[in-house]
Amino acid sequence: DYEGWLFQHRLRATGYVVTGAGNQLLEPARLWRPDGWRFRLRESIHEALPERPFRPLIVALALGDQSAISSQAWTLLNRTGTNHLLAISGLHIGLVAALALFGMRWTWSRLGRAALLVPAPWAGAAAGLVAAAFYSALAGFSIPTQRSLIMILVGLGATVFRPVGLSHALALALPLVLLLDPFSVLAPGFWLSYLAVAWIGWGMQGRVGKGTLWDRWGRVQVVVSLGLVPALAFWFQQVSVAGVIANLIAIPWVSFVTVPLVLAGSLALWMAPALGTALLHLADGSLAMLWPFLELIGRHEFAILHVAPISVVAVICAG
Repeated sequence: DYEGWLFQHRLRATGYVVTGAGNQLLEPARLWRPDGWRFRLRESIHEALPERPFRPLIVALALGDQSAISSQAWTLLNRTGTNHLLAISGLHIGLVAALALFGMRWTWSRLGRAALLVPAPWAGAAAGLVAAAFYSALAGFSIPTQRSLIMILVGLGATVFRPVGLSHALALALPLVLLLDPFSVLAPGFWLSYLAVAWIGWGMQGRVGKGTLWDRWGRVQVVVSLGLVPALAFWFQQVSVAGVIANLIAIPWVSFVTVPLVLAGSLALWMAPALGTALLHLADGSLAMLWPFLELIGRHEFAILHVAPISVVAVICAG
């Protein structure tokens, strides 16, 4: 529904630029504007990774710019159910916020007098919010990142001021997101985000202790993958069967290896270009190691299941 997508993003007209000798740039990119330094960072990544095969994916992880990802790559990502990883998603923003939160809380609690003035959980929550906002700014504060930022704000506020249950946090985040962008209800990602979090909360509640690695990680993937099947079948008429296997490996690899290397390399490009280039090359290498596994999983016929269009009533009954 391309017209619906344009309406949701408040685009009232489309156009294109014809190449010609009389073309002039109306205004150069200014560094103090977010789009200006996002453009400079993208150019720096291009210079640091000339002709590298996974450069478009690294740009997508750093800036949320997916325009250079090839159709072949998108097909593989869709077949393996890992397309949500190669973008600045709520998963990655939440990871950055969590790292900043726990890192600042650990450091602040050991500063002595500072911890007496401001509690360590408060300092950690502030650091997590700043880190999440910075990463969202890298993505140009796109609608999905705005939604993730609001949910993180609600979660951090609930942990600092008044602990609440997951259902209450979702109920509070939902109207805040709709107040900011009422048209977001037209996007499948809006519903998939809330459904994924709700399924995780339902599937993991009542667990005592840390449990095994499967209880902490594998169960989450199975719960989310099965829980989102009706919604994916309704919106996209296809379900990635291989997604459960692919995400068990791809999510921790991209989240804990590729994304930290991309962020550290992007920041280092401004202060230590040689170090930044080296880190981005490592990020490119991490994707090169993951890609053969995705190709192995995604090339089989069973990797994706196509279904006929279904009604909302069928989705409710399936849920």
